[in-house]
This record gives sequence, C-alpha cells and structure tokens, in this order.
Amino acid sequence: MLFILILSVIAFLIPSGFTVFLPYLSYLLALVMLLMGITLKKEDLLAAFANWRFALLGTFLQFLLMPSIAYMLALVLDLPLEYRLGLVLVGTCPGGTASNVIVYLFKGDVSLSVLMTFMSTVLSVLMTPFLLEAYLGTQMDLPTQKMIQDIFVLVMIPLALGYLSQRFIKAKVQLALEKSASYVAIGVIAIIIAAIIASNVSNIRTLSFLLFAVVILHNGLGLLLGYLFTRLFTKNKMIARTIAIEVGMQNAGLGVVLANLHFTKIVALPSAIFSFWHNVSGISLANYWKWRDSKSKE
Repeated sequence: MLFILILSVIAFLIPSGFTVFLPYLSYLLALVMLLMGITLKKEDLLAAFANWRFALLGTFLQFLLMPSIAYMLALVLDLPLEYRLGLVLVGTCPGGTASNVIVYLFKGDVSLSVLMTFMSTVLSVLMTPFLLEAYLGTQMDLPTQKMIQDIFVLVMIPLALGYLSQRFIKAKVQLALEKSASYVAIGVIAIIIAAIIASNVSNIRTLSFLLFAVVILHNGLGLLLGYLFTRLFTKNKMIARTIAIEVGMQNAGLGVVLANLHFTKIVALPSAIFSFWHNVSGISLANYWKWRDSKSKE
C-alpha cells in the first residue's frame, strides 16, 4: 500500500518517469497473472472445494453487488459518462491477488479466497464485457467482442501458462517465487497505477473530490454488503469476512489496462483510485479484525 502511494506521488510530481510504461501496461498485467498462476496451488484449490457453496456464493455476490453499486452511485450522483464507465468497469472486474494477502493477514480462509479469485478471474472473460454491456450498452457503443479477446489473452493465457510451468520449475525456485510473488505483483500493479496517474496529471489537478468519495463509498459498500449477505447463509465469521474482502476488493489493474486499451485515460482513473484505496481499507479492516479477535480471547 505504501509503495503504491509513494509511486503515485512521484508519478504526479515527475510524470515523465512513468509515462514510458504506458505502451507496456498490457504486458505488465500479463506478468501479474503469470505470477498468480505460478503460485496457484492445486492443494489450496482442492481444500477450498470443501466450501464450494460459499465460493459460488461469494463469486455471485461479487458480480452482482459491485457493478450494481457502481451503477447506482454513478446514476444517483449524476457522474459524467467517462467516470460512470470507469466506475462500472472496475465494478465488473474479478478479484485480485491483493485480496488473498489481506485474508492471510487476518488469518481468514485463504484457500476459499484463492478459489474465489480463481473463479472470478476465469468468469471475467465473459462477465466483465457482458455486465458492461448490460449496464451501459444503451448509453454507448462498447467493444464487447474485443474485450473478451483481450481479457482471454491478458488474463487466462498467462494464468494457465504460470500454472502449467510449475511442472518444470525446481522446488527451491518455486518456493522462492511463492514467497516473493505477491510483493512483485503489488510492485507491478503500483507501476501500472503510477503510469495512469502520470498520464492524467492535468485531469487529476481539476478532479473533484466527488470521484474519490464515490470510489471509497463503492469499496466500503462492497465490503459491508458482502459480509452482511454472507452472514445470512452462515454463522462462520471467518467465511463471512473472507467473502467480504473478495467482494470488496477488485482486480483494479485489469480495469486500468482495459480502460487504456478500449476507452480513454480518464476512464482509467476510477480503477487507479480504487487500486490504492482498497488496499488501505483492506489492511485497516484486517488489523481491526485481528485486534477484535485478540480482545475476545482475553
């Protein structure tokens, strides 16, 4: 989180140092998905299938709540069309690897978190373009087929290659990759966000506080409603917390790249803001839950 903030500030002050990355955003996202595939353990996925009903519930809630919350907020607050598109776009994105780290921090159900991230990532090939079409198709022409192709190339192929490559990687190298992958992924995402901020310096200077507030509200409602809806189906707080994190935290890096490929750099701003903020809220929530659990044991 701190690294993302530092790079974002530097990018705002010295944009020329980060605009050079703009042509390579797609490759950087593919690298993140490759790392996710390399560290994706078959054992974790199999263990999570014991709670497969909750994985389905969480994935359903993510694709139901996050786009609808984004659309309603944009509609009620009458956001400009580009901001509206950007907010709904990040709402239709799958879960990201950062959510797995947050779940690990408060000792939640990591295997369930990994399975949900995997499921939403696979489904995003169809769900992200189709949900955008459902919410905004009447307001603008959307490149639905091209987005499906791009998500498949940028997400599914690197993910599959990373997973298959485990067969050819030595055990020591695999262990080192598993320990460092999440940090490398966060670093790469920080560069993606910094590049978008660097290319939007003039827009950010005139940016209203409203967009920041909407992104914060979007994330907060996702976390809250994800938890409350899950609690209707289980008394297990750890499962409810895990699903809340998965619902509220998005692969905003994908939103940034898709906006940059198919729309405008302004459309990428909500994803860029979301990418920073959901780490702040996620870490804060994890620390609160850890503190609350320690108090209850005293």
